[in-house]
Amino acid sequence: MAESCRVLAPGGRFAFTASVAEGNAVAEIVDGAVAAQAVSVRFPDGPPFYRFADGEESRRAFADAGFDDDSFEIETVTARWRVPAAGSCSMQSCMQASARLRCSGRSRPRGLEAIREAITEGVQRHADGEGFALPIVARVISARSPR
Repeated sequence: MAESCRVLAPGGRFAFTASVAEGNAVAEIVDGAVAAQAVSVRFPDGPPFYRFADGEESRRAFADAGFDDDSFEIETVTARWRVPAAGSCSMQSCMQASARLRCSGRSRPRGLEAIREAITEGVQRHADGEGFALPIVARVISARSPR
């Protein structure tokens, strides 16, 4: 963030999105499937995944990076991820995109298969007659560099 602030033109705006856990069907489905089906795997400590969903944490990070605090903005948005089938390749991308998920699932027999089945079951709860519509909640966070 500090590097973004440094290279922006004076008054330039930097923005990003941060996932929100609450109300985010994909996070709830995937996190629930892993919690229920995977064995615990110890990973190195890292920042919390939903760190910037907290407005005060985001404001602090922007201020620490040198952005103008008066220009700080945060908005919560909800989008619908349209999935044609509960076990579609779109949901399979969740499985492939997460090293933690793959490692957790491989730790026991049928682990990945059980996680995949739990995800498919979770997606099925979001049927809407045209497939499946999963709400995804994020915060759009931005601030301007000093003038």
